Amino acid sequence: MRLHIDDDKSGGVTTEELKAAFAAGDHSKADDPSFFENADGAASQYLEYMDKNSNMKIEVGEWLSFWDDMAGNGMEMESYIPSLKLSVGFGSPVGL
Repeated sequence: MRLHIDDDKSGGVTTEELKAAFAAGDHSKADDPSFFENADGAASQYLEYMDKNSNMKIEVGEWLSFWDDMAGNGMEMESYIPSLKLSVGFGSPVGL
């Protein structure tokens, strides 16, 4: 089980850290599990959408702003968050 996505504690999540998180994750509860079959592609897409200051990492404010926008656009976060946690390896024994 992963303890933290920002493995190097740099203050932001890089494509490599997301790739490792997605590779360790359980995507069975995701809306589209096939999205995560290519962990590198999924990580790159997350970075593209979330990295607003173009520093090649997703900082806490960018992460929260993205999900706040998604909730504002109608995403049901109470049901989505548990699947997201599994997809990044939180609560999953895969990749130990």
